[in-house]
Amino acid sequence: MGRAKYMIFKGETLTAMEAYQFGLAEKVCSRESLMDEVHRLAMKIASNGPFAVKACKGVSTKAWNFPWRRLSE
Repeated sequence: MGRAKYMIFKGETLTAMEAYQFGLAEKVCSRESLMDEVHRLAMKIASNGPFAVKACKGVSTKAWNFPWRRLSE
């Protein structure tokens, strides 16, 4: 909550490093190496089984949308 308020109240664009530190970005790289990094990640994901990738996407989406708060009430 503190980080969210900081970003909202600050009213400024985050730097790449701030986004990384706040957990909004997984990696920071230079503009020059961006497409190489994207290609490496895409190739890594593509090398995994398509059904496994699809299942992981589905499970992570369901977990994100699950009403966890209700479990503790």
